[in-house]
Amino acid sequence: MLITYGDPKVRMPHLSRPVYNWKIILHIIPRPGFKRPGGDSSPSTHLEPVPLTEQGLLPADFVMEDPDSHFIYVCKKVVEASGVCDIPTYPLTADVL
Repeated sequence: MLITYGDPKVRMPHLSRPVYNWKIILHIIPRPGFKRPGGDSSPSTHLEPVPLTEQGLLPADFVMEDPDSHFIYVCKKVVEASGVCDIPTYPLTADVL
């Protein structure tokens, strides 16, 4: 599992690479204290994920309530039918850090 934060234009090209095989769930959270124009607070719940297109982009008709929102990505590995991931793993060493 991977949880990351950042602008979709920067994050999605990395997260959607086929080699990683992530199922990506995006949550968009308005900044604290954000009020919609007209003084109403947002009626949508921020616990609901935002649907993404097959290319991993926001739908064309998606309306951003707060342009300074926080973009949170929850990524889970998709397990292949064999149940074994054939992507090689590399141990971390002190030299890498």
